[in-house]
Amino acid sequence: MKHRKQLFKTPSKVMYEGPEPDSVIQHFRDLQDGDHAGDGRGVLNNRISEYFYQQLDDAGIPTHFVRRLNMREQQLRRVEPLPVAVMIRSVVDGNLAARLGLARGTRLQRPIVEFMYNDYRLADPIVSEEHIATFGWLGPQDLDEMLAVATRAHDMIIGMLMACGYRLIDLRLEFGRYCEPQPPQPNNPDEIREEVRIVLCSDLSPDTMRLHDREESQPLAETGYEVWREIAVESKGGIAVDGATRYRSTAHQEIAARLGLLPQASPIDMQGPSTLQ
Repeated sequence: MKHRKQLFKTPSKVMYEGPEPDSVIQHFRDLQDGDHAGDGRGVLNNRISEYFYQQLDDAGIPTHFVRRLNMREQQLRRVEPLPVAVMIRSVVDGNLAARLGLARGTRLQRPIVEFMYNDYRLADPIVSEEHIATFGWLGPQDLDEMLAVATRAHDMIIGMLMACGYRLIDLRLEFGRYCEPQPPQPNNPDEIREEVRIVLCSDLSPDTMRLHDREESQPLAETGYEVWREIAVESKGGIAVDGATRYRSTAHQEIAARLGLLPQASPIDMQGPSTLQ
C-alpha cells in the first residue's frame, strides 16, 4: 500500500485510490512541509472531521465518510465531486465584509447561503444560480437536494459547537454524487439497481469553518476556509514573524480539546504513519 495511486493533492490533503473499487483514502497533511513539518494540524483535522461526520451519519445526513484508518487517514466512499460548494454565513467576516464594506462581527438576521465555484486555485469565485444552470453544473433537483443537506448539516454543527463554547461564523461545505447500490427486486434478482444521491464530502475541520470563542468574546483567527487558503497559497503553512515561522494549529488543538478528542500527548507526538499500513 506504500505505492498507492494518487488521485489529486492540495496543500492540506492527498487523495489516493482506496482498497475497494468504490472507496478512496483521504490523507491529511500538515500545511508546513520541509524541516519543520509535523505540527500536528493534519492529525487534528482528521480527528475533528471524523467526529463531525460520525454525528451527521448518526442523524441520517448522507456523507461520504466510512471510517478513520489511522492518525492521518480516512476511508471514504468514492463520489463524483460537484463543481459547486456552499458557504453558509451567520456573522459578517472574511471576504463578505470586504466585498460589501460591512463591519466584521455583525450578526445576520438569517444565515446567508452563497455558492462558490469549487477551485481553490481560482480563489473559489462566488457564482449565482444562473451560473449553475447556464453551465449545467447542477440540475434543479440536485441543487435543492444539496441545499437541504447543507442546511441540516449546518444546523447540527452549530449545535455541537455551541455546546463546547463556540459560535459558528461561517461554514464551507462540499458535495458529490454517490451511486448507492439498492437491493434487487424479488421478481428480478439479477437486476443491478442504484440510487444517485447528493452527499456531503471533503472534510469538516477548522479549515472549513470560522469560529468565535464565546468565552473569550473574539473570533479564532486561525480558523476558516479563507484563512486556510491564504496560508496555503501565500505562506505554505506558516507566517514569517521576525525571521521565524509561527504555525497555525493552536486553535485546532483547543477545538479538539473541547470536543474531547485530544489525548494527553501533544499533537506533535501524534504524527502516525505517512502511508496506510
